[in-house]
Amino acid sequence: MWNDNAVEFAQRNLLTSRCQDAFSLRNQKDRASAGAPARASRNDRAQDGDAIRHTFVHQRLAAQIRRWAKRLLKDKVQALIGEVRQQCAGKPQSAAVEQALGYFVRNVSRMQYGTFRAAGYFIGSGVVEAGCKTVIGGRCKQSGMFWSESGAENILALRCIHSSRRLEDFWKYRLNEQAAHNDALPLAA
Repeated sequence: MWNDNAVEFAQRNLLTSRCQDAFSLRNQKDRASAGAPARASRNDRAQDGDAIRHTFVHQRLAAQIRRWAKRLLKDKVQALIGEVRQQCAGKPQSAAVEQALGYFVRNVSRMQYGTFRAAGYFIGSGVVEAGCKTVIGGRCKQSGMFWSESGAENILALRCIHSSRRLEDFWKYRLNEQAAHNDALPLAA
């Protein structure tokens, strides 16, 4: 009975032998046009075969990554975890894969990307990175500016409040807090 590994092995070897033949023919034509002997060496054929095998494996992995990304976008994180565990069961790298899957297992609730997109949320980091560049870079990285850590934290907090259009609410809250604090002070005698 054929298993996936046997079929994959047969396909890879068939592809490799066909590609080796094609590369050998190409190499013979290239060498003939350059005035070199027309026969490709065994080493040249082996290198060409290695390149084809590498390309084939790369294409297969790229297709698998695309399938996984589609699953993530359809909120199928648990199914993805199960598939990866099944593929790596009994293999030497299964411990390392299980360790890497720990991130997925711990963050399943945060990885419901299809739901988040449907709700209109951004799922990429670009919006956050652009916001950091605008808020932090626009205020703290201007020419000639030097900040202490506490000064930078305070001005950035104020800048974030302003950028999120909550400055008026902040000042109301701040004045109420200050008034409450002043009311608690004892009067001078």
